[in-house]
Amino acid sequence: MTDKKLITQKVKTRQPLWFELFLLLLVLMPLPFGSNRPWASDLFALLTGALTLWMLFDVYHAKPFIGPAPRKRLLFAAACFALVLLWTYLQTASFMPTSWHHPLWAEAQSVLGAGPSFISLDPDAFWEAFLRFGALGLCFLVAFTGGRDRHGAFSLVKALAFAGVFYALYGLVVQAAGGTTILWYEKWAYEACLSSTFVNKNSYATYGGLGLLCTLAFLIQYFRHMRIEDVALAAQSRKAAFIASLGFKEILWLTLPFIYVAALSLSCSRAGVASTLVGMGVFFMALAVNRRWGMRLWGILTALGLGVFLFFLTLGGDALLMGLDQAQLDEDSSMRLAGYNLVRQAIMDNPWLGFGLGSFENAFRLYRDSSLPVWFHHAHNDYLETAFEFGLPAFSLLMMALFALLSCCLQGVWGRKRGGVYPALACGALALVGTHAFMDFSMHIPAIAATAMALLGVGVAQSWSSRQET
Repeated sequence: MTDKKLITQKVKTRQPLWFELFLLLLVLMPLPFGSNRPWASDLFALLTGALTLWMLFDVYHAKPFIGPAPRKRLLFAAACFALVLLWTYLQTASFMPTSWHHPLWAEAQSVLGAGPSFISLDPDAFWEAFLRFGALGLCFLVAFTGGRDRHGAFSLVKALAFAGVFYALYGLVVQAAGGTTILWYEKWAYEACLSSTFVNKNSYATYGGLGLLCTLAFLIQYFRHMRIEDVALAAQSRKAAFIASLGFKEILWLTLPFIYVAALSLSCSRAGVASTLVGMGVFFMALAVNRRWGMRLWGILTALGLGVFLFFLTLGGDALLMGLDQAQLDEDSSMRLAGYNLVRQAIMDNPWLGFGLGSFENAFRLYRDSSLPVWFHHAHNDYLETAFEFGLPAFSLLMMALFALLSCCLQGVWGRKRGGVYPALACGALALVGTHAFMDFSMHIPAIAATAMALLGVGVAQSWSSRQET
């Protein structure tokens, strides 16, 4: 009689050392307040640059192991990104036409005497912001190169999934102890809300949402590699044998999403939870398209989505409903709308040239009035803030680069079978951070931005088979 046991196909492929170090960097980035400190973000940029050089050296001298990638779209995205980087530098160059320089420099020269002038209103803030921004492009490149190998893609998703579990568990432990500390520091904001190693509850919720998506993708891939030895079993018998053969480790893996749900529910972040639900919805819809699900499975997916939403509300209780208080919503919304109107006014005053990369906090002082009772370090809308700093042409180039990469993932969702979960994950991750970017500044947190770019890199890398011609 055939032994109907479940076996797991284990992969013992070792990744290049530069890729393993890159994964370690991604895992550690949330630890120092999401790397949202100058020393942490500069270190991230330096290490990412070093790993990129190592990767290029290794790939150049190694025998090619991958097939052709979508070259035209990748080159288009790279060209757009390079032009944006060049423009941000030119904003701080004094040799640009004087008529392009912000008029405030001329007023300063009339008072203080001769001196340089620029397009940017705060050129001193440029280099730190430039390093952060440029490192994100390198992060995508390293993830794309390492993720072209399917084992590398799985390793990245698994590392981010388990890193997210660790930070969620840490947040839950701290919250159970009173929620008054971040690492060894006393909390100075959001004392009643779970924020793990992040300062801002919304930033943690965004990172936790990305981790939840990675965990779902990891579980799908993990159980996809499990099979029943007796392939002649009927479908129902195979399902029963599958369930009966689950070991302690497999059952433990299945509990991981609930850890995320508990942490997100206690974050009090209505925007973070809503964005996570949007990201999950896009991820599962992309999977449904990839697997060509029928109407019955679409109905199950819809019911599952509603169930997850209700589960969030039930588990979060007062902690999540705290963020849904109508008075608080009205006050917060009025301040944000006032800020958005002022930022839009600033953009219309200088639509072509922008105010300079990294200049938002100081340049926005020119526009703040009595309609905004609090100071905005960020615009609480990444799209508006980027258009404010870059100008509309450069902002449009950046969006075109992202859409070109997203189109690769969409084609991968439709055409890929073996690795379809990775472009679906990238679509879900972009939907999550893209939705939250309308309401906050999470993409200015290096740990979140680097995680999103790494998932996009893997998603694009796995959108094409290594044997497929472009």
